[in-house]
Amino acid sequence: MTADKSKLKTLNKLTDEGFDTEKKITSIDMKIAYDHGLSGEIGVILELQEAIRDRKVIAYLCNAMDDAKPKLPKTNSSNPEEKEDDRIENNERYEYGGYRSNQ
Repeated sequence: MTADKSKLKTLNKLTDEGFDTEKKITSIDMKIAYDHGLSGEIGVILELQEAIRDRKVIAYLCNAMDDAKPKLPKTNSSNPEEKEDDRIENNERYEYGGYRSNQ
């Protein structure tokens, strides 16, 4: 996943105006944003401030969520469901047997 270009554009505007640290960005209010010509970015600035406070800046910039699962690696099989079915059958086979001797 790549970073959201509009959020990066706002971040670049902030750094160009001298807001180059988390502390400086979280101190921005509407008047300061207006005085620096950033009034069009108020929504993104507020979201970025929240992400900084929550320590989730990278996730915010990439539109990611922690509860989302990462993508599974690609398989060589043309039918990935077939491999999943094999794993389920194998697990059922082992669970069904109960006691097993190693003779």
